[in-house]
Formats: sequence, structure tokens, C-alpha cells
Amino acid sequence: MTKIPGNKKWLQNIAKKINLPLYPKKKFNGEEVTLMPDGTVRLSETGEKPSAEALEAYQDFVKKFNERLRRFGVRTIDGKATLNTVSRFSDDYYKKYASTPLLKQVYPNNDFPFHLQLQEDYIIQINYSQETDYELISKQLNQLDMDILLFIATFRNVQLLQISREFGLPIPKIKPHLKRLREFYLIQEWEFEREDTPGALATSYSIYSHGTMLLLLANKISRNFTYKWKDILREEDNYSPIRYWKVVDAYQNFKFNQNYAYFVPTSKLEKFTYTVTKTQEKSEGTSPLSGMEKRKSELQAKKAKKKERTYTVHVPRYLFIGQLALNKKEDDGTKNLFDVYPYITNVGDTSDLDKLLNVFKHFGRFEDGLDEEGNKRYLLIIVDNFDDIQEIEDKYMLIENGGYKNLNNIIFLNLELAAEEGIDKSLVVIRSQNTTEGGRVAKYMPFRMNEAFNERPLIKHAELEELEQEEGDTDA
Repeated sequence: MTKIPGNKKWLQNIAKKINLPLYPKKKFNGEEVTLMPDGTVRLSETGEKPSAEALEAYQDFVKKFNERLRRFGVRTIDGKATLNTVSRFSDDYYKKYASTPLLKQVYPNNDFPFHLQLQEDYIIQINYSQETDYELISKQLNQLDMDILLFIATFRNVQLLQISREFGLPIPKIKPHLKRLREFYLIQEWEFEREDTPGALATSYSIYSHGTMLLLLANKISRNFTYKWKDILREEDNYSPIRYWKVVDAYQNFKFNQNYAYFVPTSKLEKFTYTVTKTQEKSEGTSPLSGMEKRKSELQAKKAKKKERTYTVHVPRYLFIGQLALNKKEDDGTKNLFDVYPYITNVGDTSDLDKLLNVFKHFGRFEDGLDEEGNKRYLLIIVDNFDDIQEIEDKYMLIENGGYKNLNNIIFLNLELAAEEGIDKSLVVIRSQNTTEGGRVAKYMPFRMNEAFNERPLIKHAELEELEQEEGDTDA
């Protein structure tokens, strides 16, 4: 199975700070300086103002710190670390593309099959009919080319901005690599309308069959994943690309958690059956009866017992388009696993709202939220805003468990919160709250992963020193 692992060590240290006070303590000329909750810079021990030199040095450190975060799509405003979620759209945007294709393909300048010049006087044709074609093309790719190709293959369809954020490189440095991958017919380029700028177009990229096979032969992905790529890429409706983008947003949100382990492109829950017993009472009927017949019928009804019928319900296998794994505090070989469910539609044959019925049945089977391997399984539903959460609650009554068992392992990733309130405040759970009238209403509660999992203690000052070790960009 293909896995996107954790980040570089210095980026992990940045990630740790997002769930803690945003800026670390630093020493300058013997003065330990820190950022206070009120936004002022003070000496850590006394709370007094630092010297002008220490203050200037600390402000320069914070500036560089923020610049690094921005390279990965994270913006720091008023002490909050926010992620601009590019997969979040309005209801009007979704309605516009309900029956109209969202993406328009952009074709490369060269035709297929194409020619590859190996030497000054030696040109061959590439049509990917044999393994040697893939080997020759692989030799033309550098490490960043391969990393970008694997990233696109893992998430199926990704926006250009998401690629830039993943590798911490500006778009002009990313584009030459994408151009090379396109001209080798390893990926496809698409355009779509931007909602924030009417008339403007944005770009996304999807994996091509040749790109998948090249990764297989390079031992970057599993054979099982390769041969299923057509099924995985099968579009249910015009929103499939947006669902993939939402999964990328979820991954790029989660990877800043200090316990992030890896992402895999598929996970599944196998089909199962369960039985339901219903009691049926005999109907009295409305047909006219004679006096004797009516009396006879009444006597038979008294003697007759209520009939019970048992039904077998079949719940089909469910295939998720991504799973995030976080490390546990206990090193017992198990993980906290988040099966990713992007939520968009509430009507139609491919309604995300209706499909949740079988998903909830699957998750209701986990005892204490644990699967057969002992992993803690969570359902991560990616929503645009609180209205989506309320829509799901109204249909399935999660605060009452809706007739299902063990539904306490459902978490919502609110993309609006991630963009406006901060990465560490974007996860929400539904809990029940009693009203003064004696009823119950849904209450949205923040889900703090580090607190909920009772994970690692605060990072030590010595570990943060690595933030100063700048790593150079990968050249195009």
C-alpha cells in the first residue's frame, strides 16, 4: 500500500508548535525571550521587556518562522495558524456544476506517442508498450519529479496550489516539473472556474495510467493499487475531483499534528449481515362478515399470538478514498486511524448524505471504537461548514445514536474553521445537551487530538533549536 509518511524533522517541529503556543522561547545574548498571550514580547523568567537587540532578533526569528509556514499553506494571524482550504465552495457553486462538467482538460503541446532524444543523433519513439519505455522515462525524472508524481497518484486529483504547499515551493518552481510530467504523458492537466475570482481559472492535475505504471515499476506503489486505478478514478458525478481535493485538505491539515504518522489512499470495511426481528400484528380487516363469522374471527384473534419475523440485512463493503494514521502514546503497534469521508451532496443517486447510512452501520459495529487489529477507528467527515454537520444530524440523529451503536467515534473536519479559526480548532464532535424544557439538542464540541489521545508532553526548548536550521529549496 502506498503511504505518504511524516514530514522532515524541522517541519515536524514547526508542526508541533501549531498545537501549542505558536512561537517558542529563544535566547539572544543570554536573554530568553518569549511571546506572551497578550501578544507582547517579554523575558521568559521575569516578564520584563527585553533589550532592543533581543527584541529585534526575536521579531526577525518570528518573521522567518512565519515565512516557512506560509510556504506550506499555513498563515499565522493574531496567534492563530490557519490553512486556506481550497476545496471549500458555496452551495451556488455546487449547484452550478451538478449537471455541468467541472473540469476542462488541457492538452500538452506534444502528441502521443512522443519522441525522446537520448543522444544528439539518437531519437526513439515512446508509446509505453514495453517496460523499457518506462525505464527510459524514469531516467529523465529527478527526485522532485517522482515525488510530485507519487503525490498526484496518491490523491488522484490535486490542485496546483496544493502541490505547491506540499513541497513548500512557489508555483514557478513547481511548474517545470509538472510540464515535464505532462509531456511524458504521466499526468493530465485540467482547468476549472475559481469561485473567489469570477472568470479566472485554476489548475489541477490527475494521475494517468502511464504514471501509475511507472510508479509501480519503480516500486513506489503496490501492484494491488496499480491494477485498481481505473476503479479508484471512476467518477461518481461531477463532484469527484472536489472530493479528492477535500481529502488533500484533510491530509495537509492533519500532517501538522505532532503525532501524524502516514496517509494511505484507500481503506475499506468488508461487507457483513445482521438480523432484525419485527413483531407483526394481524390486521382486523374491513370486509363485511356475518354475525357468526365475526364471532368466530374474534375468538381466533384472541388465540392467535403476535407473529415475529426475522429479516437479514446485507450491508455492502465500503471503500474509502483515504485514511489518515496518527501514532498512539503506547507503542503497541496500533494506530489511531481516520477513515476519510468528503461530504458534498444531499440529493441524487450519489448523495453523500444517503451513503452515510451504510457507513454508520459499519462504524456502529466497532466495540469501543476498536477494529480487529486493535486500532482505534474514527470516521472523519469533511464538511464545508456547520450547516453540513447539522444536515447530517437532522437525518441521522447522532446525539441519540440514531438506533445505531457505538457512534461516538465520528469526528467532523470543518474546513471553514480551519481557514478562519485555526488548524487546531477545525475538528468538531457532536454531543448531547439537555434543554430547560427537558429535551436534548446537539452541541458542537472541539476535538483536541493531543488532549483526547493524552499524547506527548510539551516540546522541550532544546528540540526547537532545529527551527533555525534552514533547508534549501529543491531546484527545478
